[in-house]
Amino acid sequence: MSAATSLQALVERYLVERRRLGFALRSPAYALRGFARHVQAVGHRGPLTVELMVDWARSDSHGLLSAGGGEQIGAISGPLHGGIERLGGDTEQG
Repeated sequence: MSAATSLQALVERYLVERRRLGFALRSPAYALRGFARHVQAVGHRGPLTVELMVDWARSDSHGLLSAGGGEQIGAISGPLHGGIERLGGDTEQG
């Protein structure tokens, strides 16, 4: 991801495109924006990693999780590896 394009900007571009295609995305939008804020808050640079996602899910300051983080990670993993990557973001391969 380039320094000029923040993850928050990529998330917003992704959400605009998905809504244009007819998706509501209320919960995923909330989760993606929260993850982008977490990435910025911890000062992460470079490709997004599973460890970063797990750290965010475990921090769950908004009470989104019912048990263990799986729902929250599921809400962001598809968009991060599919849509955001196509918009110029980097994710860990594997």
